[in-house]
Amino acid sequence: DLVERWLSPTAMALAAPEVPLPVRRHLLRRATERGALRVASLTTAERGEALATGFLSLVDLLALNEDEAAGLAGAPFPDGAPEPFLLRLSGVVPGVRLVVTAGARGAFAFDGTAWAHAPALPVAVVSTAGAGDALLGGLLAGLAVGLPFAPVGSSPQSLAERPLSSALELGALVAAFKVTSPHTI
Repeated sequence: DLVERWLSPTAMALAAPEVPLPVRRHLLRRATERGALRVASLTTAERGEALATGFLSLVDLLALNEDEAAGLAGAPFPDGAPEPFLLRLSGVVPGVRLVVTAGARGAFAFDGTAWAHAPALPVAVVSTAGAGDALLGGLLAGLAVGLPFAPVGSSPQSLAERPLSSALELGALVAAFKVTSPHTI
């Protein structure tokens, strides 16, 4: 496999929906053998196959939007308090870190023990196409430079008023920049 030369314990293997699920499964297996961080996202239509084939057992970090998360959890993403839904979702994929993008409500991240929230930044939204991908890209860049996965606790200050404290917050910032453009990434 050509991919093996790039996989190591310091690498990240991203298995995104632009590639068929069997190919992503192969990548994640190779990443497992090499000790790389295994990151994936799924479409709602792929949920059944992913569950049936054990795809999620090959994932360290799963990124979903609220519709994809609802499909995986078997319940709608609530308009109100998301905590019961998020606890249900984390029970579906034990041992996996999760990121759920929720549009204007920001993003939620599960580090394996607790959920954290990064609010959406107040920007003029032109197009949300690609915002979840932008958030994931920012989050992965934050992890690559050593930021903690998610913020610890909550801050009374907005992200615009204080330094970034986590990869999730960097992802939220990148997503905020993305939605100000009419273009996808």
